[in-house]
Amino acid sequence: MTFNHRVVQATWREADAKWVVSIARTSASGEPEIIVDECDILISGTGILNQWKYPNIEGLKDYKGKLLHTANWDESWNWEGKTIAALGSGASAIQVVPQLQKSEFSVYALHHRMQYSCSSQRPRPLMSTSVVQHG
Repeated sequence: MTFNHRVVQATWREADAKWVVSIARTSASGEPEIIVDECDILISGTGILNQWKYPNIEGLKDYKGKLLHTANWDESWNWEGKTIAALGSGASAIQVVPQLQKSEFSVYALHHRMQYSCSSQRPRPLMSTSVVQHG
């Protein structure tokens, strides 16, 4: 594994069943350069959470409570006595919401539709996507 490099192109070469990968990096002299390598197996480790953002929700910037994002978690935050709204039902919510529900505070999971990986025998009503404001 090599850090601080960026894949700029990956092409499958059918003739010999190899990936040809063009990689941008900074040379020892500090100049940008492109190197080309090949491999049998290419695993994407793009780190999608390195450019996280809050959802575009009207009024979110005016919210006076604490805003947390799973990609930028604040371990020091004191949850005691709080009411929590978890926005979304993706992979992070599948991991975080059940853990939050084990504690002694109120948790509301707000989403547009059921997460595709959660099976259900019955349809569930859609929940509001508004921000829950609390003291």
